[in-house]
Amino acid sequence: MERCPVCQARIGDKKTCPRCKADLKTVIQSEKSATYWLAKAIQFLQHNEIESAINALEKSLWLNKTLLGVLVRDFMTREQTNIILELLQQKNLTAAKKHIYLVRRLIPYSPHLQQLRSFLDFLLFRSHIASE
Repeated sequence: MERCPVCQARIGDKKTCPRCKADLKTVIQSEKSATYWLAKAIQFLQHNEIESAINALEKSLWLNKTLLGVLVRDFMTREQTNIILELLQQKNLTAAKKHIYLVRRLIPYSPHLQQLRSFLDFLLFRSHIASE
């Protein structure tokens, strides 16, 4: 953190603002924790542990929404959406539904994911009717 979130004074590496005397220890710790969880998310992603990566990324973005965190979230969303489309092409509807719920944790109000979920629900309903 370069500036005090209260008065915008430059703080350097101080834990108390030199101008307004705000205690910044909690804010600084929050940023460090967000960085830790973002690194864990990337590590999990490298090992293809998608659910763990999403959990870690959620924690990171909740603590401190950084540009890198948002970029990782967008990358994960695109990759998982491609997997969902592949699963739909293979007619593996159950696995596709699981992936949609995972991805929606990253961007809960995405209209595209809501449309994809609705389409998948339609396909699941249709396959259920056909199997009766």
